[in-house]
Amino acid sequence: MKSATRLAFTLVELLVVMAIIAILIGMLLPAVQKVRAAAARTQCQNNLKQIGVALHNYHDSKGALPTSRPATEHYLAPNLYHEAIFPQLLVGVTEGPPVWPPDYDQVGSWPMRLLPYLEQDPVIRMWDRVTDLPGLYAIHDQMKIIKIKAFVCPSDAIATRGPNPYRYEYNTYLGVSGSDEKVIDVQVGAGVTAQHASNATNGLFPTLHWAEHDGTNWTFWPQRPKVRFSTVSSGLSNVVAVGERPPSADRYFGRWLMTDFDTVLGNPNREPGLAPVDAFGNPCPSASYREGHVDDPCAVSHFWSHHSGGAYWLFGDGSVRFLPYSIDPLVLETLSNITGTGNVGGTGGTVYSSP
Repeated sequence: MKSATRLAFTLVELLVVMAIIAILIGMLLPAVQKVRAAAARTQCQNNLKQIGVALHNYHDSKGALPTSRPATEHYLAPNLYHEAIFPQLLVGVTEGPPVWPPDYDQVGSWPMRLLPYLEQDPVIRMWDRVTDLPGLYAIHDQMKIIKIKAFVCPSDAIATRGPNPYRYEYNTYLGVSGSDEKVIDVQVGAGVTAQHASNATNGLFPTLHWAEHDGTNWTFWPQRPKVRFSTVSSGLSNVVAVGERPPSADRYFGRWLMTDFDTVLGNPNREPGLAPVDAFGNPCPSASYREGHVDDPCAVSHFWSHHSGGAYWLFGDGSVRFLPYSIDPLVLETLSNITGTGNVGGTGGTVYSSP
């Protein structure tokens, strides 16, 4: 008599097969994650190389690097704070009769000024349609939600997803304004002063200082300084131009269209009001290059990345190097100084061309 043909697995056999599959997945998953992380690091490095090529092409075309802030005597490009408080002082359109459309140097950030050299010319040409101040704000609101892949390290999941809660797309690469920031008392109203920094002068993207208010009138900064390669006495291979820093813990800073703390940062940053305390109310440590975390409010104030052990830096000569967090802070501060003097901590000289 023939035995009955078995047409199915037993429960034990199914459990064994499932256990084997689970083990194989467990073995393969870390390998897949490592491959993805390696690919993201490579793309992050390539983004910086692309930015480096664009900076050199911009310099060849314009004779200087793009300015870190709008090239104007007046306030920053549009942002939530200044739109509400000082709308008439924005974007450089109040120095005499407004001229429309605005010059690209009058609006936005240095990454925005690189767009024609990153095959994104149609984006920056959106400003050409502006005929008045309301139209300028309308274009700003349209432009801020455009994702520029070259400005985001793919290792940063938050920045990659975008936009932020205020509908700005992200940027994770910040220009180095220099190493000589110093905290100063700035008059912001009648009899009212506040401490500010954001005034570095010896980097490839110098920022100088804030405007001051005496209760009646504003005293504005001079026009933005323009750095030429010929003035980099330390040598282009010995100065950092751009470093990594993910968006802030509150997802506010890290916008590619904006300026201070979004696309430019001192190294070290000494701006006292940027991130005074951590999530537990403790004072933030020194804002020098070190490891950070996406939910740490202090992390907005210094360069860091999602890569293990350090971050990628674009140097003035266009090379990209991975610098570990263990690098001597004084060495990195010296690399942030274009003067070649080795002076840091507020004592470096200023080298840039006339506006």
